[in-house]
Parts: sequence; structure tokens; C-alpha cells
Amino acid sequence: MYMIQKNREVLFVLIRGYHEKPVPEKYANKVLNSLAVDLNQTQERVISMVLRFVQGKEEFTDWRPSLEALAGKIKAFSWKAPADIAFAELLTGKVAELVAMVVLAKKFVVPVAAT
Repeated sequence: MYMIQKNREVLFVLIRGYHEKPVPEKYANKVLNSLAVDLNQTQERVISMVLRFVQGKEEFTDWRPSLEALAGKIKAFSWKAPADIAFAELLTGKVAELVAMVVLAKKFVVPVAAT
């Protein structure tokens, strides 16, 4: 498998955009803090896979089920405080960005012709 250079750049732009607004490492609400820790751990694995995939060092791994499960956990709670609602929306947005990276990486897979 290989990836066309233009498609690589699209993924690099998504990754750079993802890191422009990082998720804070600590948050007052314990549940949201735990979800943020889960997101940070998952993001490291997803972004590492995408970068290694782009470089041809790793096969594509579809992280969407894990990411959708994490988004479900975030949405499962009824947040009351405005700050909690905003933080939960930030986490949900970050999960959506990671899903977009995975979807694009999968879309850009080009099979190598058999020789």
C-alpha cells in the first residue's frame, strides 16, 4: 500500500489543526478529567498510527469503534455546569477530529498492484 503525496498533506494539515487547541491535562470534574485522560491516550495511538501509516511503516488500523465508544461515554452524561458542557463539547469535537483523520487515512489507501 502507498499513499499519494497530496493525500498525505491533507492528513498532515488535519493533524496540525488538531494540535492547535490541545485538551487540558487536568480538569476539575473527575468524570470529565477521566474522559480527557482516555482521549489523550487514544489520540496518541491514533495519531501515531496515521503518521506511521503515511510513512508506510504500519498497516491501517480502523480506530473508529474505539473513538465512537469514547464519544458515547462523553454524551452519556447530563452535564449541568456551563464549564462542564463546554469541556464535554471540546472533547466531543476532538474525538470527531480523530475520526475524520481515520476516515481520510482509510479513504486514501491505494492498493499496490501485484507484480
